[in-house]
Amino acid sequence: MALNDANIRILQFDETAAACLNHPQGDKPSLCIVHEGALTALLQAPGMIDGPCHTILPRHEATLRILNLPTQNADEIASMVALSASEWVPYPIEEMLLTHQCLAHLPSGESRVLVVLVRNATLDAHLAALNAEGLEPAQIYLSTACLVAATSTMNLSGDIAVHDEGQPAPSFPRTRESRTRRGLPKTTLDPRVRGDDESLLCSNGERLRGDIALLHVDPAALELAVVRDGELRFSRGIAQNTPWNLDDPHSKEALGYEVRDLLAAYRRESEDGQGADVLYVSATGFPAADIAQFLAEITGKDCRVADTGTTLPPDGEAMPATFAGAMHLIRGEGTLDIPLAPHSLAQDRAMKSLQSQLLRSAALVGVVLFSLLLWFGQAVWQRNALIVELQDKIDVVAPSAQGVAAKQHSLQLIARQVDRGGSFLEILAGISAAAPPADLTITRIQFERESGLTLWGRAMTKDLVLKDFLGAMRNHAEGNLALFSQAHSLYETAGIERNQSIFNYQISIPLPEEDADDDAASHR
Repeated sequence: MALNDANIRILQFDETAAACLNHPQGDKPSLCIVHEGALTALLQAPGMIDGPCHTILPRHEATLRILNLPTQNADEIASMVALSASEWVPYPIEEMLLTHQCLAHLPSGESRVLVVLVRNATLDAHLAALNAEGLEPAQIYLSTACLVAATSTMNLSGDIAVHDEGQPAPSFPRTRESRTRRGLPKTTLDPRVRGDDESLLCSNGERLRGDIALLHVDPAALELAVVRDGELRFSRGIAQNTPWNLDDPHSKEALGYEVRDLLAAYRRESEDGQGADVLYVSATGFPAADIAQFLAEITGKDCRVADTGTTLPPDGEAMPATFAGAMHLIRGEGTLDIPLAPHSLAQDRAMKSLQSQLLRSAALVGVVLFSLLLWFGQAVWQRNALIVELQDKIDVVAPSAQGVAAKQHSLQLIARQVDRGGSFLEILAGISAAAPPADLTITRIQFERESGLTLWGRAMTKDLVLKDFLGAMRNHAEGNLALFSQAHSLYETAGIERNQSIFNYQISIPLPEEDADDDAASHR
């Protein structure tokens, strides 16, 4: 999808449900959710199959690992990842799409690296469902990357669903929309806002500080992503065969059990072993506020609705974090770059791109050749017309031109008589070129026909006068400046100026005898 398209369409689907965000630029986004053969019914909606789309692959369809590798060299990291990837999945590595991204370089010389493995069969099935409807996704985003991108503009001062003691807690001050960047609203927190953990506060959409635990609930799946200082630290996803049913006590109990299990897994893997105190909840197909309140009662955590800065009509629900993050990734604003396009799709796109480039190149060559032919014909016509016009002008000015040529010849004779080399300006230019660039000044220049040129000035050292200045002038003693070979110093006297020792000097440059004779003759 080009960034200047009129609409942004993001699809998320599986065997039991599908959701689509249809976001016209400059208008309110709308979310459509369909069950029971969802994808086919969804794509039959008016305007849904116009143009390319972006899809989201759920976390449980991929294998993620966050590794600390003992190197910061990109080639060594790639080799280590490829060597160890086959140990995590029970499939041949040739059947997997393997990609990785360096999350951080550690002071110890190690690197924290995110490794992603997805079966090619999973991606092929994902593409086949869209290809059957005549669609080809412009990009496939991993839901984890979408959640990380969504945290960059989350409003962390959202209302707490239920307090630890089971009593409703006072809401933190709400934020207001501060600015819009390429159509996506960004929020800024009131700097006076303070929570239990100041590291959770952010400002103007800047990088978040502290642990941000974000839970996303899909119709039949869960995903927990923990971001610390803007960097992914934990990711886990699960799926079940039947969709969640919040009206069924058994389904709600199963949902709570899975969430507690995810939080316990993060607590075991966290560096401090404390886990997350605040849980931000996002949902697709369910009211996020209801789920947050229910989970607060079950887990005893501060559960808040993940405020992504944009609400969806008609109920004003917060946009699901996966969709909000995908909109950032489409615009190139995400921190995780995890390409999931399979090799077959990349080859097809490369072939289509090559064919398109060849067609455009052929058309461009044809246009250029035709333009050159027209330009050549016009140039020939203009040349012939100009020749005729110039010949007419020549016939008119020819008599006067002969007289002008005779006068020019006379002027050239006079100019040769007047022209003399070694003029006073040329001599001054030679003196300026020979003078040192610093620590020497020329205060006075006197020219007399009998005695020649005399220079007075000051210098910081005597060597600047005797070696640098006089030496440079004698080096320029060629041609019209041959008189510089006779330059010599008359005196160098030491003095004090502004408490600093200086030398006053006088240099004489006599004129050659022939130049003096020429001056006398010119005045006669």
